[in-house]
Amino acid sequence: MNVWLETLIVPALLAAVGSLLAFAWPAIQRSQRQQRFKALLHRELEEIGPTDPWSPKAQFREYNRVEPEYDDENPPPTIDASIPWTRYLSRRFVHERFLRPESTDNEFLLSLDPELVYFVSQLWMAYDSGNHTQWNYYLGELTSYEWSLVGPKNAEIAKAYRQWRALAEDLDSQRAKAGADSNQGLPAVESSPRSGWRTADQISAGLLTARLGAYAGLLPLTEWSRDEERAERLIRHGKIRDWMYEKSNALLLSGDALAAEQYVEALLKPESADLKERITDETIKNAMSALRTELKIDLGVRSSSERHVPLRRWPRSNESDVQSTN
Repeated sequence: MNVWLETLIVPALLAAVGSLLAFAWPAIQRSQRQQRFKALLHRELEEIGPTDPWSPKAQFREYNRVEPEYDDENPPPTIDASIPWTRYLSRRFVHERFLRPESTDNEFLLSLDPELVYFVSQLWMAYDSGNHTQWNYYLGELTSYEWSLVGPKNAEIAKAYRQWRALAEDLDSQRAKAGADSNQGLPAVESSPRSGWRTADQISAGLLTARLGAYAGLLPLTEWSRDEERAERLIRHGKIRDWMYEKSNALLLSGDALAAEQYVEALLKPESADLKERITDETIKNAMSALRTELKIDLGVRSSSERHVPLRRWPRSNESDVQSTN
């Protein structure tokens, strides 16, 4: 028995273990590389907030937050609308070269979470094109990304997102003021006291009329109140694509509305099986609601400051009757 154990069984077990390890080792290395890259990406995104080009110690305010207390150690930033907003990003990051279009490491990219790759690559495409609206949108998506099993851990990324939104608001305010000052005595359009509000007077009458007619055709396609089979989702996706491109309505969408529409398309027709499994009915319903909100902002019905404010649900008549009897 000992002879059999020494000559056959032990070598066979060792050979099997060696073969298994050789087979699994590339997958183990790939997983470790993915985790290291995600850790690097998360760490760098925590430092993606805006910085004052002239005063690196300046402290930026955060959107919808109380302004910080300024002093000699934390002076207020210099907001200059005459320079591009991209100048307020003073840092460059290692992860950029992996996720930009010119990257050649396609095999590694395909091994990562497609949702993460999409959000980060779109973020840098927005930066390269100088599109501040798209930059804020995709940075906002990254604030809710699940980086680990224990939770998002996105406090610093969310802070950077609020700072970029506040900076965009400050730059827009300065440019609007500069435009009014250079109006050479012509009456300026009065703006609403509510931050971010766009009235019908501030929107071209022709554009507003075109949007009203076009958006009425998209609105029924955003109604989501039940589960749909994959075939039904693909049909809805095709109808939205027809509305966008066959009827040329994509030309009427603002940057935020276009981003919301593209997100809806991605959910209705996911590109990977992994992403398809993680999409819930509630995810699509919320994306449809966000798209409707952007359409209302385009029409001046709602303010951009109300983008993340949920609408109040009023009780039905029978509900109020029940409440009154309690």
